[in-house]
Amino acid sequence: MVETGTQFPTKEIEHRTLYLRPRHVLAQTPEPPGTGPTGMMGTGAARTFAAIDQDDTNFILRLWDIAPNGKRLVLPYVK
Repeated sequence: MVETGTQFPTKEIEHRTLYLRPRHVLAQTPEPPGTGPTGMMGTGAARTFAAIDQDDTNFILRLWDIAPNGKRLVLPYVK
């Protein structure tokens, strides 16, 4: 089956931010931190916005895999 558009150029794309909630539900508002576990599949990204009054700084992000038995494992950084 081939679908064709009725107008050219096509409609503008509406970009919006979605947040992953527990039980794999997407929401349009972020969940307050520390309210429960979040599942993630695929690649991840962390966007950090900060204002500093120094020439340089470091940010560290750790992503943990928590097994069903409660054992935690830090996931390695892969480029």
